[in-house]
Amino acid sequence: LQSAHPDSPGAWFQFAVFEAASGVHIGDVAAGVDSDDPRLATIGVTLTTSARGKGYAGEALAWLLDYLFVDRQKHRVTADCDVRNSGAAALLDRLRMRREAHHLQSTWWKGEWVDEYVYALLAEEWLERPSPPGSTHTAGGQSRATLRTQNGR
Repeated sequence: LQSAHPDSPGAWFQFAVFEAASGVHIGDVAAGVDSDDPRLATIGVTLTTSARGKGYAGEALAWLLDYLFVDRQKHRVTADCDVRNSGAAALLDRLRMRREAHHLQSTWWKGEWVDEYVYALLAEEWLERPSPPGSTHTAGGQSRATLRTQNGR
């Protein structure tokens, strides 16, 4: 993966999330670029159980959305979550992503069919927001999480 580019159509790319104060790896955020139209991307986040509920996911996904819309010039970004994951749904709402669908029994997960919410956000919506939603900063604007690619950049 060290040679993979984070904007490769049809591929997912992960950015490791580290707690800034301790340097401990606490999870990752990922972006998958659509193979048919590389202006479209899908995002996801995974955190260790101990890192959940502390604002790291919102901060990391806000960084990823900035990266995708500003640096990579994406037009539209989507995300989905199991409808039973109220924390993930609330996070996507806080990021001002729009819930566009409720798919019934759309994914086979751990031995059962589950429903999913589908969220989306356009570049113009993200770039015109009044302030970065979802970011959790300490006093002085210090980030509480840092992100790195697989090869440490």
